[in-house]
Amino acid sequence: MDVQVCRMFYASLYLNKCENRTLTVFEGRGYYRNEDELEELVQSLIGQIQSKMKNELLLREIFIPNSRAEAKANIFVSHNYATCTKLCIFLQAGPGIKPGIWSKIINAKNGFQSSMIPYLKTATQSGFAVVIMNPSTNTAIVHGHRTKILHASTPQDHVMYVWKQYIMPNAAKEINFVAYDNAGALLKTLLNNLSKRDSTRVAGIVFVESSHTISPTDSAHTRKILSTRSVNFEASDEPTFSEIAASRSQLGCTSLSVGRSSGDISNRDWTLHSVQTSTFVFFQAVTLGMNEAIDAIRATLPNKVVVTVNRARLTGQPYNNPFAVVQCVGQKKETVGNHKYTMDPEWNQSFSFPVGNADEIITISIKDKMFPLGSTNLGYVSIKMNEIGLNRADRRWYALRHGKDAQSRGNGEVELTLEWIHDTFVARSDNLIRSQNRTAYNDSSPSSSGGQGLGNASLDSMGTLPTDASNNCCYLCQKSFVLHRKRYCRMCLRVVCASCSERLFFPGFSEAKRVCLGCCDLNTMLQNKVACCRSQGMSSDSLALGLAGSLYAHRHDQYADEMKNMSERLAVMRQRELAKEAEKKPMTIEDFELLKVVGRGAFGKVLLVKKKEGKSRGDIFAMKILVKSHIVKNGQIENTRAEQHILKEIDHPFIVRLRYAFQNSEKLYLIMDYYPGGSMFYHLRKSKRFSEERARMYMAQLLLALMHLHEKQIAYRDLKLENILIDQQGNIALTDFGLSKEGQTINGDIRASQADLAMKTICGTAEYMAPELLRHHPYGKVVDWWSYGILLFEMLTGKTPFVDRNRRQMFKNIMQAEIVYPSYVSPSARSLILKLLNRDPSKRLGSGRRGGQDIMDHAFFEPLDWEKVLRKEYTPPFVPEVSSIDDVTNVPEMFQSMLAVDSPVKGKQGDGHHFEDFSYQEHTMMLA
Repeated sequence: MDVQVCRMFYASLYLNKCENRTLTVFEGRGYYRNEDELEELVQSLIGQIQSKMKNELLLREIFIPNSRAEAKANIFVSHNYATCTKLCIFLQAGPGIKPGIWSKIINAKNGFQSSMIPYLKTATQSGFAVVIMNPSTNTAIVHGHRTKILHASTPQDHVMYVWKQYIMPNAAKEINFVAYDNAGALLKTLLNNLSKRDSTRVAGIVFVESSHTISPTDSAHTRKILSTRSVNFEASDEPTFSEIAASRSQLGCTSLSVGRSSGDISNRDWTLHSVQTSTFVFFQAVTLGMNEAIDAIRATLPNKVVVTVNRARLTGQPYNNPFAVVQCVGQKKETVGNHKYTMDPEWNQSFSFPVGNADEIITISIKDKMFPLGSTNLGYVSIKMNEIGLNRADRRWYALRHGKDAQSRGNGEVELTLEWIHDTFVARSDNLIRSQNRTAYNDSSPSSSGGQGLGNASLDSMGTLPTDASNNCCYLCQKSFVLHRKRYCRMCLRVVCASCSERLFFPGFSEAKRVCLGCCDLNTMLQNKVACCRSQGMSSDSLALGLAGSLYAHRHDQYADEMKNMSERLAVMRQRELAKEAEKKPMTIEDFELLKVVGRGAFGKVLLVKKKEGKSRGDIFAMKILVKSHIVKNGQIENTRAEQHILKEIDHPFIVRLRYAFQNSEKLYLIMDYYPGGSMFYHLRKSKRFSEERARMYMAQLLLALMHLHEKQIAYRDLKLENILIDQQGNIALTDFGLSKEGQTINGDIRASQADLAMKTICGTAEYMAPELLRHHPYGKVVDWWSYGILLFEMLTGKTPFVDRNRRQMFKNIMQAEIVYPSYVSPSARSLILKLLNRDPSKRLGSGRRGGQDIMDHAFFEPLDWEKVLRKEYTPPFVPEVSSIDDVTNVPEMFQSMLAVDSPVKGKQGDGHHFEDFSYQEHTMMLA
């Protein structure tokens, strides 16, 4: 492994819990003592990455030859790898390389670049199932001796075994590969061993810095796959995404350049960091042809950089009011905000600049305002564009350099998020202005102006846009800003003069904004082509590739037919935009077909509905309807907002998912997944009581759901059988968050004490209330563990332990009575219930620092593997009788006879009350 690179850091690491959720290695001043410590650090990192793959990405770990073998190798697969029609296989090879990392070379200054997690997230978001091979693990130490692993004694054996056992039998019609470095040779060997029939399932291959070579002995179908369905990315001095002819003859496939990094990051890591988006763009487009796929890749060429100044950690004494200044392509932008007398300012402000040149430099200066005027420089950071990955966010800390001496450190460090991305509108604006400039030149050429042409120099200036560095003049007319005031276009981000811009109203802005004339013309053309777009019948794939080709067209020197084709390209773009806008339009109840009534609550009812049009057309959902007047009358406005927010933010296999939310003047509508298995209350009343095996599975799934809520600083506060639903497979889902309480949010961080020990509201169902609520004491999340214990007792016996017809007596029982267990309740269940129903909340099981982990470790749950529970790998003890996804046989009969209508509401208090930020569509936030 690269010892020199690893000298840059010492073993100080943790899983970063901030928004980007990436694994981070912090640079330190110490050094490793020996190579054994270094190897231990790398293995620890691999362990954390694999743990994250299992817990967050929900990947399954499979062992070869099997989990019981002493010598075994692991691979990782997604839960749907056997049924998904699109499969992405990741191949990495080298000494000590494990699933989850690309290589063992770690650069602390630039973050842990070798993690596979960003690629895996993009793959799953793009609809791919994934398989991660492990060809480098061929032996294991067994009883002090190194032993070969069965079916994986060599990298080639491993790859062939995984292909035959886990890939060939599945349902994937499109199999894609991502091969890094030496794994390219392994993949070529696999292709040579495939039958002609199997090779037709290979849809696309992306090599990253591959070392394989094409040879005369390679099979014909291997050569065909490499030439027509494969691309290699490598670092070179050629322009970004231009073809490298020399590499094609060696590799047998198209090889594209990604430029070179000028920072400390190696060229291999730079390539890996830069082609994540391009990889999956290629997979989506290669089925339509190689040329179309290459055009689609080139359409992702970055042309805009987004700099987010998050926060700083300054040294010295507290400063008056520190602020940040970001400079790029001649533009200067400053953060705003009041950060008086602080050493840890937080700005979280983003600035965008039009940048297409990899040699461009971004400078971020941290200054402190002096009174009455002026400022003092605390340090700066200078970053080249070729130190930033393409089309992906890069968040990390940068040490400030001294303003007068770049070799000296400044006063602290600053955290930045840098994104060099492709902006469609900037590309369109470039195309339009290039065409207009070319037309203007042609009109004034010697053939049309009596010989008074502009000459070759003018041809270059008119046919080529001003470079990003030349921002001392207007982007359109090129007038100097010495005599003209500098303006910024709010749409294409370019620098223009007052004569070449106007203040206009455009979609996306609530007031008039400065917009350049080029963007004005572009928007006019877009609007004029709406009718043309609607009349054209084009497939989505054709539209995407047409856009890709048009965005790359400005890289060529052929402008003769640019204006002729411009309207057609704009029409295609507009058609895509109209489709997106249609998906984002405000939703109403008219978008759903009302089928049946499946429930009723305090403030409304629940309907079974079907989506009529658009995304998720024909899908079945549960629609919860809340009457605004009832909510306002009962003072439940904040609780209703909290319920919508929690459902929107929480993503867990045992918690109901919110898909849509909208409102009108009278009602609120929450659209969630429908669970045809019915409620736990319904099934317990039918069964009288559950077996211990059945109760254990339900309580285990419920425990994971509650732990997830508590980690998010949410107290549920209404745990009961009616709020637990069952799906058609027999797994549970927690629903109804109307009484839940979130921790207070302060500057983006949750104050945990709000959910830990700061609640006083008496709420919930009487039979499940904890003693501290009845005593009117401040309480926290541990009230959920009391209700959890009540639920376990109820599932095993058919009734709650303190129930009484007289409410006063029931409350007295909760405060004082002993629990009476039936003889059939096992000792382990009694022990768990006793510890959960401890009337002292500080001694209640689950109240400690480990929270729900203490409950997981109890003997009652000893038969369960918690990872299998989370991945739903256990067969539930009970599977409800469900004939279809819209089956209502498990719904109480009293609801089945009701008419499924959205009943009108008479004008009452609350009508017209608008709930801010309530509207929501999954994957598309709608603030209305």
